Amino acid sequence: MLHHGGEHRGEHRGAALGLPAGWGPAERARLEQAASKIGTEPASLAAVLNAESGLHPWADNGIAKGLNQITQVAASGWLTERDWENIPKLSILEQLPLVEKSFLKSKAVAGMSQSQPFENAVMLYEANFAPAMIRRGTDDDTVLYRSFARGAANAREDAGYRANHRLDTRGTGQIEVGDLRRYLERSIARSPELHALLNELGGEPNLSGGGSGWFGTLFQVGLGVAGGVLAVKYLEHDRGA
Repeated sequence: MLHHGGEHRGEHRGAALGLPAGWGPAERARLEQAASKIGTEPASLAAVLNAESGLHPWADNGIAKGLNQITQVAASGWLTERDWENIPKLSILEQLPLVEKSFLKSKAVAGMSQSQPFENAVMLYEANFAPAMIRRGTDDDTVLYRSFARGAANAREDAGYRANHRLDTRGTGQIEVGDLRRYLERSIARSPELHALLNELGGEPNLSGGGSGWFGTLFQVGLGVAGGVLAVKYLEHDRGA
C-alpha cells in the first residue's frame, strides 16, 4: 500500500520564488531524475504535468488523479484500487515515482523500447493521453479521435472524441497530434508558475517538429493568467488494457 505524507495543500515550499506550491529543490531534482529514466527533458516533462494537473499533486476529477492524471485503467496491474484512490493524498516526491512508472508503462503500450527516448514534449503528451495511438503516428496531422460527424469508425472512437473534445483546438470534429501541441503551447504560455519552474530547471520544453511558430514568442512574453486544467478521460483500449 502507498503511504502518504510530506507536502500537501497547505505547504508552499518554493512559492516565494513564484514556483508552484511544493516544488522545492528536492522535488525539482526528483523530476530531473524521472525525466532521465523516462527518456525526455525535465522541461518537457514539467510542461506535460502542467497541462494535465497544473503541477498540483492533489488534482482529481474523479476519473484521473495526480500530477499526470493517472486513470484507474492506466493503473491496472501495478496499483491497487485503494492506492489509486489515494494518489491525490501523496506528496510531489511520493508521486513522481508513479509518474515515472506510468510513462514507462505507456512506452510498452506504445510499442516503444524502455530505452527509446521521446522525440519531444508533444510525443510525451500523446503517451500520457493515449499511448496506443503512438503506433498510429506522432506527426501533427495524425488523427487520434474522430466524432461521428467526421467519420468515426465506431462508437468507442466517437466517445473518445466527446470525452476530450476540449482538446479539439480548432473545432474540426477530430483530435489530432497537432491539437496536443497547440494545447501544450497555450497551457505553457498561460502559466507563470511553470515559467518559474522552467527557469529553475534551466530549459524550455522541446516542442520541435511542426509547431505553429508562435510558441517561442508567447513563452518569452508569458501571459499572466493561468489557464484552466484539463483532466482528460482515457478509454480502456487506448491504455492497452
